[in-house]
Amino acid sequence: MYWTFFPQDQNNESTNMTYMVGTFRALVDTIIPRTPRLAQEYGLIQYYGALDADIDQFLILSLQNLQYPLAVYTMELLDLAAKLTYSEGYEGISQSDEITFSNIPPEKRLQALELLLVAPIFPANYPRVFMDNPDWVLNIYGALNKSTMFGYYSEWYGYGNTRLLPPEQRQLEFYPFSWEQINYPGPSLGYHALRNNG
Repeated sequence: MYWTFFPQDQNNESTNMTYMVGTFRALVDTIIPRTPRLAQEYGLIQYYGALDADIDQFLILSLQNLQYPLAVYTMELLDLAAKLTYSEGYEGISQSDEITFSNIPPEKRLQALELLLVAPIFPANYPRVFMDNPDWVLNIYGALNKSTMFGYYSEWYGYGNTRLLPPEQRQLEFYPFSWEQINYPGPSLGYHALRNNG
């Protein structure tokens, strides 16, 4: 179970957890995929992507701790967008109940994400939480992109086995590889200028 400020329906969460994790793994892999070509040119450290840093967990945790827990509804929204990429009028392919965000190719996932940008103007069977507030879909689109990037370049992965615990129980266990990718020196105990003047 993912730690959250909010009470959860454990039966619902357990039933959907495997499916939800698969959806968010597909999402973060689409936004920050592995890059073997960069690894060939700049070294193995540049190979790793969001899946290697468990950013799907970060995203689920972030969505569960919004003002209203939205991970399940966001998963439903992504599946709806995936179906719409194959629906008549968009590609001329009959819509199928078998289409989900996690089982379509990465290029189609990108198209599905782009549909969220026009969500307020196209008719859709939104998950109930978005029905009266289609503009929220735009907020979710922004949150998915920003949170994936933020999680990847933050200390998240370095929390290791403590990362799913409440914030006050997390401990930095190692240096995240994303910091090495961008030559980030890590956290500092105060600003450099202040340390030198002390």
